Amino acid sequence: MRTRSTKKMCFLPLVCGVLILCLLGGSLMGCADRQQVNTTALLSDGKHEIPVWFYEFLLSRMKAELARQKYDVSSATFWDSPITEGSSVSWRESCENSVLDTLRMYLAALVLFDENGLKLTDEYYSSIDEDLDMYLDLDADGSKSAFNELLAAYGVSYDTLRQAYADEYRVALLQTYLYGKDGSLIGNNVKEEYFEENYYCFRQVLFAKFYYEYKTDDFGNVIYYDTASGKPVYDSKNGQVAYDADGKEYKDSDGQTIYYDEDGKILYDTAKGKPMYVTDEKGNAEQNAYLPGQLEERKKKLEQLRMEIGLNDVQAFDRAVDEQSDDTDGAALYPHGYYLSDIEEANFSDAYLSQILSELKNMDIGDTAIVESEYGYHLIMRYPTTEGDYKADDYKVFFSSFNASLVTQLFRDKCEKLFETFTLSEEAKKGAKDILEIGVNYNY
Repeated sequence: MRTRSTKKMCFLPLVCGVLILCLLGGSLMGCADRQQVNTTALLSDGKHEIPVWFYEFLLSRMKAELARQKYDVSSATFWDSPITEGSSVSWRESCENSVLDTLRMYLAALVLFDENGLKLTDEYYSSIDEDLDMYLDLDADGSKSAFNELLAAYGVSYDTLRQAYADEYRVALLQTYLYGKDGSLIGNNVKEEYFEENYYCFRQVLFAKFYYEYKTDDFGNVIYYDTASGKPVYDSKNGQVAYDADGKEYKDSDGQTIYYDEDGKILYDTAKGKPMYVTDEKGNAEQNAYLPGQLEERKKKLEQLRMEIGLNDVQAFDRAVDEQSDDTDGAALYPHGYYLSDIEEANFSDAYLSQILSELKNMDIGDTAIVESEYGYHLIMRYPTTEGDYKADDYKVFFSSFNASLVTQLFRDKCEKLFETFTLSEEAKKGAKDILEIGVNYNY
């Protein structure tokens, strides 16, 4: 049984949308006219063409993306409103320009695809046809005419959708040909330059707004545990054994001999063991919030630390990270620092990372700043990038979009050189459907 990918959304609302358009059109003939694919050339280099239907198709995808972000894409008021406060550019104009820019990239890719003698094999077309057959079965009960009626809302038909998918494969194949899989053909010098230009490195001294309490023994001493067994670790080298009235060694509940100092205090091996947090019934570490007055004191203390460190004193900052920061795990995992970039912002797990990135953009290496978040007060210093970190396994969490973004940038640079040879038909653009009229394409 064929099933639609989980990335695809319910098709029913789009079917209803087409029916409503038919009703509003006033007649069945009016609806049929809307289903005609506009094959007029919109962009051309004299040999290759991008038709109007492709423009409408990409607008339908963009409309769906905005709808996912809860914008009211069915409202004319929305499309006429400025994209940002005070801007003279409307949402309609912005989306249209963005799609035209993408289509120029497509046209350039088609030119380069042919110039490099590339061909789509039957394997690619078989994959496309398999997808289209699945959509045909799921969304139109196998009827191509019914499927074309559905696709008309997005400016395409079965055949032109097949062509659009083929062009997308051409772009992907061309990029792999030029730059290798995942950018493997791109030289390290190019990658290093891109890394240095687009990524910011920093370390931080974190004063958290909450604290954890460690497990203690009956005398209030922090217990150190073996991380593998979870049992207490005693300092047999520096401690001594104690005996009960019967001359037997004192042992813990696990049968381990307990070692004490001269004052009778249990002596734990702080080198081999680690303390454990007090946990709740679910096994999560219990957080204890600082009081408002305590928070103010912590903030002042961090500001004082910033003044004491000053600018460009990396060694002093490193000492503060090691000795005073609550972010001990992060400091140990990433000794070179954390990396942030606009390229990776979509992957940020917390909003405060965008705040830190904003600060870093205005900082020179060695500068410091304080950023407050829900977690605490972050004293940050900008550090230089470390050569090769973008490809190091220990730092890969910061570079999930690195190769794809670099390929995209190099590809854009290459394509843009051809843009001046393209002609845009304003007359053809006037004949395209308005974005308000185009369907919301969640599925294709």
